[in-house]
Amino acid sequence: MMDTKQIEYFEFLNEVIAISENMDSIQKNINQIILENYDLKLFKYKLEKKIAKLNKALLN
Repeated sequence: MMDTKQIEYFEFLNEVIAISENMDSIQKNINQIILENYDLKLFKYKLEKKIAKLNKALLN
């Protein structure tokens, strides 16, 4: 039969596992957000560059 210390230890390990899984999920979400923001900044930069080029062509 397991004593209360062992039960507490297993409960503690279960909490550690749950926290670890949550941290992995958070890390994946953060990485996805960073990549999406990078793609948006790159798209915005290219779009602004094209707009500037078109404006220059219209003004000349």
